[in-house]
Amino acid sequence: MTEVLFSFDTEDFTSNEAADAIRDLANILRAEGIRGNFCMVGLLAQQLSAWGRGDVKEALSHHEIQFHSYGHTLHPLLNEYTDVADFAAAKAEFLRREGEGIALVRQHLGVGALYAACPPGNSFSYVAFYAYPEMGLPAYIDTVVDSPDGGLWFCNGLHMQYVVSMESLFYDNSMTTQQLLERLRTRKRAVIYTHPNRVLFREFWDVVNYDKENLRPFGDWLPCAKEPPERVAHYYSELRGLIRAMKADGGFTFTTVRSVLAAEQKKPARVVRRGDCLALLAALREAVNPVGNLSVADVFQAAVHFLRTEDDIFYPDKTYGFLEAPQGITAPVTVTAEELRALAVGLELSAFLPPRIGALGPADYLIAALEALCGAQTVPLAPRAQQIDLAPYPKLRDLQLKGTWRHSDAFEDRFLSDRLRWQAWTLRNL
Repeated sequence: MTEVLFSFDTEDFTSNEAADAIRDLANILRAEGIRGNFCMVGLLAQQLSAWGRGDVKEALSHHEIQFHSYGHTLHPLLNEYTDVADFAAAKAEFLRREGEGIALVRQHLGVGALYAACPPGNSFSYVAFYAYPEMGLPAYIDTVVDSPDGGLWFCNGLHMQYVVSMESLFYDNSMTTQQLLERLRTRKRAVIYTHPNRVLFREFWDVVNYDKENLRPFGDWLPCAKEPPERVAHYYSELRGLIRAMKADGGFTFTTVRSVLAAEQKKPARVVRRGDCLALLAALREAVNPVGNLSVADVFQAAVHFLRTEDDIFYPDKTYGFLEAPQGITAPVTVTAEELRALAVGLELSAFLPPRIGALGPADYLIAALEALCGAQTVPLAPRAQQIDLAPYPKLRDLQLKGTWRHSDAFEDRFLSDRLRWQAWTLRNL
C-alpha cells in the first residue's frame, strides 16, 4: 500500500486571479474526500486578506496548511542571506525573516500548528533544515534526499521528496495515469505536487517579477500569460480522474504531513545499548553509513557517552554534521582506549562536530571508540573515508546551487552546497 500526499506550492502573491486556482484545487480535493497540504507563502496569506478572499480562506480551512517561506522569490532569497560562514548569524536572520512569515500565515489563515516547511524553488539551505524543526515545523517537503520508504530524517527533520508534478502529468502528458500508478507503487509514500498559479498561467509569476532581482515594486506586478479555459478545465478533470483511479486501484491511501508525523511519533524511541557496539562496529567498519534507524551521528553520540560513563543505555538527541570537511588520517596509526576516553571528555555533542578529533578524523575516532567499547586496549587504524557514501542520494551528492533558479548573479554558493553534504552524518532511515 502506497501513501499519497497531495502538496501545493501556494505562492503567487502577485495575482488575485491566481488565487482562484487555490480555491478550486482545495474544493476539488474536499469533494473527493481528500485533505491536501497547502504550503503557504507568508506574503500570500497577507495578500489574501488584502484582496478580501474569504472564499479562498474558507476552501483552505478544510486542509492542512504548511509553510512555503516568508516571501518566496522576494530578494534576498533565503539561500542568498544564509550563504555566509557564520552559522549563528545566518540562523538568527533566518529565524527573524521566516518567523515573520509563519506569523503572517497563522494570523491571516487562522491556523495554529504548521507541520512542514517547503523550500521556494531551488532554495536548499542547511540553515533552514536545522532551523525549521526548532521553529516547530518538524517535516520538510521537497528536499535533496529521497528513499523508496518515502522519507528520511536529515538535520533533525523528517524529509519527504517530491515525486511528480501535476503540471507534467496534466499539461505535458509525461506519462499515462497507469504509468504513474506503477511508478508510485514502488514506493511506500509519494508526494504529488503542483503550483496553483500554473493551473491558470503559462509561466511562473516570479519569472516576470522576481528573476534574479526584485524587478517590480511591491504591488506593481506584471501579469503572466493565461492558459485557455479548455486547458484549465482539462487540468481539473485530470486531477479528479487521477484521484478516482487511485481509489479504484485499491493500492493507495491518502494522507497528510500531520498523519505521517503522528505515525512516526508512535514508533519506539531510538536507543543504543552498550551491548550493541559490536554489531555497530561490524556495520560501520565496512562503510560509514546509517545503521537501521540510527544515523552515524547517533552512533557517534552513543559511543562518546559510553566512553564517558558507565551507562548501558543511550537515547540519541539532536544531531549535527560538520561546518568544515572532515579530515581523516593519511597514514596508519595506533591509539589507546585511554587516549580515546580523554578525547571524549572535550567533545561537544549538541553542536556541529569537529572536522578533526586530536590527530584523528571523526570516522577514525568513531571506529576506534567502538573498538575500545568492545574491549580493545589499543586500536590500529588505517586511512578510511570520513563521509558517508552519497551515491544513494544523487541530488545531494551533485548539488551545486550557484546559477540556479531565480538566485541573483551575486549569489556565490560559497558554503551551502558543501555544508549540506557535510550534514550527511545526520541521515537516518524511518
